[in-house]
Amino acid sequence: MKMVLTLAKKQASVLRGIGLGLLISFFLVLYGIIFNPFSGPELETFDEKLVVFGRCLLILLFVLILSIARIARYRFFSSEDIDSTAVAAPSSSLLCPQSILQNTLEQTVLARIVYFLWILMTPSAWLSVLPLSAGCFLVGRILFIAGFRKGAASRAIGFALTFYPTVILFLLLSSVHYVLYAEVLLKAVSPPRQNSICW
Repeated sequence: MKMVLTLAKKQASVLRGIGLGLLISFFLVLYGIIFNPFSGPELETFDEKLVVFGRCLLILLFVLILSIARIARYRFFSSEDIDSTAVAAPSSSLLCPQSILQNTLEQTVLARIVYFLWILMTPSAWLSVLPLSAGCFLVGRILFIAGFRKGAASRAIGFALTFYPTVILFLLLSSVHYVLYAEVLLKAVSPPRQNSICW
């Protein structure tokens, strides 16, 4: 019974962190779309959009490089892990930064794809969403790393702030794309209107 209660409490704490992160992510994306704080011009060229994408990508890559550097630094000073996993199994101390690196890599790949689709498929007035999402990614990774060793509840909000802005952007892209596609399809299959003749 005690184990069940402990698990339930942990799950409740995780859900609170996830819920808060999801709420922040939702309002951040909404703020970027409605208020356009970085004032991307309506007629911004694709080359200029690529520059914004590249700047956001620098933030993602900075976090990934930092995660790789943490493992390299740890290996260099560890007698157990300096020879890499090709020679021996990783120590328990190395498993934590390895897990962080794996999660960061997954999040970076996903965000990079969605960010690129965003500059392809959305109006320039929505471009402010990308730097806001990239900043949220950075804050989320910092919180995730800081709380990783303390358990799922401590890293939940960090995970949410990294993951959910990307998910929200993907869902918006999918919705906009398929609504527009449905409109085009309906126009294609609907019979042409005949002009009525008034006598």
